[in-house]
Amino acid sequence: MMSTKFTRTALFISSFKRVPCLSDNSLRRNLSNTSSRWAEVGFIGLGNMGSRMAANLLSKGHKVTVFDVNSMAINTALKQGATNASSPAEIASKLKTIVTMLPASQHVTEVYNGQAAKICNNMLLAIEMIGVSEAMNLGMKLGLEPKLLLEIINMASGQCWTSKVYSPVPGTMENVPSARQYSGGFGTALMSKDLGLAMDAASQVKAPTPLGSLANNLYKLMVNSGFAPKDFSSVFQFIQGAAKNK
Repeated sequence: MMSTKFTRTALFISSFKRVPCLSDNSLRRNLSNTSSRWAEVGFIGLGNMGSRMAANLLSKGHKVTVFDVNSMAINTALKQGATNASSPAEIASKLKTIVTMLPASQHVTEVYNGQAAKICNNMLLAIEMIGVSEAMNLGMKLGLEPKLLLEIINMASGQCWTSKVYSPVPGTMENVPSARQYSGGFGTALMSKDLGLAMDAASQVKAPTPLGSLANNLYKLMVNSGFAPKDFSSVFQFIQGAAKNK
């Protein structure tokens, strides 16, 4: 399990791997790397070292989001072109690469918890979306009218956020991506990325995720089949197409 005892610096990468207590020179070599990994970076802690490193990235054209309890440090970073986050958890929810420069463990724990909660939630959301899509497709194949079927589900024990708020079936709900050919919303490629992170994390802590693994494989297949830019609820459309090809 990840330790929350950080006496100096911790570098978080998207796969939840941690490189603790890097030397100043080692950190500078990493931060001078112009690869896409550093295109968008979150900085938590803008002390003497953190503020210089953030300024260095900004001067090279990278996008940097910052958080610090010191408002003066934040204002300086904003003048240099940084974006301000309201909390460490906000940075963790939006960025894959995060550098923490903190004297204590509290903020590190908040960042880790925020990122861990995000991938757990999105794994569940993907599984839920697939389940609703399968059930709706089956009911429609059995001759049920989709709006009526959705109403019945939402009055029964199968109801969930997806069925009540974010229906994947065109014509059953207004103001959702399925009502506009799956445009907007949360992209399939982004869901696939988060599922990959969830599987990496599950592997590291040896947590069984049989349904998460199936969801991960399905969304990977969708990305490779041209669904990447569509909302993740387009899994219903993908399942329908797979059924037609049988």
